[in-house]
Amino acid sequence: SVQGKLIEVEEEPIAAPAELMPWPKELPQQAAAVREVLQSLHGPAEVDAIAAHFAGKKTAKRVKEIGALLETLRALGVG
Repeated sequence: SVQGKLIEVEEEPIAAPAELMPWPKELPQQAAAVREVLQSLHGPAEVDAIAAHFAGKKTAKRVKEIGALLETLRALGVG
């Protein structure tokens, strides 16, 4: 399951998001938004924690989409 995977980022404590970001409707903007969240984190983060940075309801569909985007970014050497 993608939901419980940890994503490795720089090792510092994770701060709660100061402001929630809107979840974009289009895939390219979604990838950019997830990448922006990853760049703001300073430690490992679960998919649920990354999803918490976005406004709106955290649905199973959104968590799955974020997990897929994280895997794609990692495969591209971005995440």
